[in-house]
Amino acid sequence: MCSSAQLISPCISAHTLAGREAPASCWLQQGNIRRTEDDMSAWKNSAFVDCMSMSAPVNLAGYGVAPDHFRSLAASLPTGVAVITTAGADDEPLGMTCGTLCSLSCEPPLLLACVGLGSRTLTALWARKSFVVNVLAADAERLASRFAGQVRDKFAGVEWATGKHGLPVLLEGIVAHAECELYQVVDAGDHAIVMGLILDGAHRLDVSPLMYFRRAYSGFPVG
Repeated sequence: MCSSAQLISPCISAHTLAGREAPASCWLQQGNIRRTEDDMSAWKNSAFVDCMSMSAPVNLAGYGVAPDHFRSLAASLPTGVAVITTAGADDEPLGMTCGTLCSLSCEPPLLLACVGLGSRTLTALWARKSFVVNVLAADAERLASRFAGQVRDKFAGVEWATGKHGLPVLLEGIVAHAECELYQVVDAGDHAIVMGLILDGAHRLDVSPLMYFRRAYSGFPVG
């Protein structure tokens, strides 16, 4: 069932992050249940596992559209905008702007976000095993640009507080926030699909969300 390509895992190891090497084996984790190649037989009739086993080849040279074409197509997909936050060494607050996220499951309550493999936030997120999704409001373009930039201290001049689970939660420019425990991570090209189990959160009904469409930010009207 498993090939040399990584199908799904709850983390991306250091050598995968750095060198994009395929791991020696692949495995699947759901919550606290880890299943290896040796005990996958019980899952062999599962449509989900069969689907996951149809992974793309490790060498994708020549497959699909060119990067510029892909970026133009992706830019035509309107998305919400969030800032993913976590804490690094010595509880240093870290964060990054994310435009690829969605709700995933109601039972258990899961969401997912896509994070670039070169991100410090991803490394810290894995070490901490938790993160916060801060969904930005229509007037928070400044925050979106700041957390998408290369400035070292992205939290300078930003109102935030430590949430119930010890991670930074933005206090300004958000529609909602969700405090998450790391549930699963899928290796997906130059990004990681990060899934979180929502432990807590809050939302506001009187605030419009920020949207991103064709490389520009705009508000989405509420009404």
